[in-house]
Amino acid sequence: MEIVKTLLFIYAAVLLLNALYSGFLFFLKRDRLYLYLLFLWLSTFLNATLQGFFQNSPTEMVLSFSTYFISSIVLANILGLVSRQTLPNRNYCVLMASALGGGLIAYLLDGGFTLMALPTAIGVSFPMFHSAFLTLRSRATSSDRVLLRVFSTLLILNAIHFMDYPFLRMDTRYSVFGFSIALTILLSFSIFLPSFLIKDISDRYADQLTQLNTKLVDYQKQLAELMSLAQVGEMSFSFVHDMASPTMLLMHYTNEMKLLHKEGVGDGTKLIPYSKGIEEATARLVGLQKLFRALMKKEDAHGQVEIDLNEVINKTIDLYHPFLEFHQIKVTVQLSEPSFKVVTLQGVIERILLNLIQNAVTALGDLENKKIYISLIENIETFSLVVRDTGPGIPIERRANLWERFGHSETAKALSKVGASPRTGGSGFGLYKVKNLVDQIQGQISVETSNQGTSFTIQVPKKPKFSAVPAKSG
Repeated sequence: MEIVKTLLFIYAAVLLLNALYSGFLFFLKRDRLYLYLLFLWLSTFLNATLQGFFQNSPTEMVLSFSTYFISSIVLANILGLVSRQTLPNRNYCVLMASALGGGLIAYLLDGGFTLMALPTAIGVSFPMFHSAFLTLRSRATSSDRVLLRVFSTLLILNAIHFMDYPFLRMDTRYSVFGFSIALTILLSFSIFLPSFLIKDISDRYADQLTQLNTKLVDYQKQLAELMSLAQVGEMSFSFVHDMASPTMLLMHYTNEMKLLHKEGVGDGTKLIPYSKGIEEATARLVGLQKLFRALMKKEDAHGQVEIDLNEVINKTIDLYHPFLEFHQIKVTVQLSEPSFKVVTLQGVIERILLNLIQNAVTALGDLENKKIYISLIENIETFSLVVRDTGPGIPIERRANLWERFGHSETAKALSKVGASPRTGGSGFGLYKVKNLVDQIQGQISVETSNQGTSFTIQVPKKPKFSAVPAKSG
């Protein structure tokens, strides 16, 4: 019996080491399988300890042996969790309770150790037998099949080993052999279970990563759709903003012509500037319409074109001239001589200039000294297009966020809710759009402002590096 006690203590020591290792893994990973493994080793350690201390009577030995049911059901549930099967744990417990009752009846009938221990051995072994056979009958994936079969085989061997308990435990010749088998199975579990669980956990993490990757792809598609919608929305707002200037001019010219009609226009010479302005504004609206259609079709909306900068500036100012004259705004233009041609994107210089002139007109408001200065200066690699007004300047709180969409200072945010911005009295979109257009032609924009006025300088590159699209002569 001393040899049996020694084997039991060795058995218990190995279990305690496994429990410490499993507890450490659970502390690091917080995975349920490591928690099951911790329960397994602790319950088996408890069983070995009880069997080592309670050997004075057959009743004590059977009751201490019955505590291995906890380890048995934990092992079964580890296999069930890994093989994705739901086990009837309540039925296992009912069976074990019935087995203990049967053992008690055998004890009361003085049936001997074998009859008293046999029902308990069945109750202890059944969860391992049942879960193992369920797993062997299931259709596991090819990567898991081998590991599951090895684990199921170990459970069946362990269950068979516990079934020999009623027959061999009381014979010291076989008890040493039985405990040697138990120790061998324990060592097998100690080696196999950690790698088995790590494989299962890594597979689960891989599945989770696959699911997350699938969701990420879906989110990226949704984001792309939202970005596309946002681009359409911004594009629409941009064109509505750009259409405001020619629409406003059309309304102005129409009203002036109505007044002239009421007063009598004589030979009609007074109508010429207004009819020309209406023609130019209408052409501008048609151009914007074509540009919008091209962008919606994702075509090359802004084709490359060779333009005469002086001519483009003069035409844009002529378009605004009656309106500026009506509001008593004096415009001074100083252009480079001789005139220079440059390859740029079609319509972009006009849009930049229209936005800056409209910005200046709004800034001047009801001031007495209302002046706008427009100049074109040649540099080594660029032309400097300067638009300066004599307005009150840009408020300090907006200067840091001048190029942002709608402005992002608290003042701009508050004013944008009611359709106004600190400088322009509009949506705050104009300067953001100007910056965007300047970037499209690979230029640069800078601003100087004070209470004496504001000056915007656009650096138009002489030789921009656009994609290879044939330039049109404009």
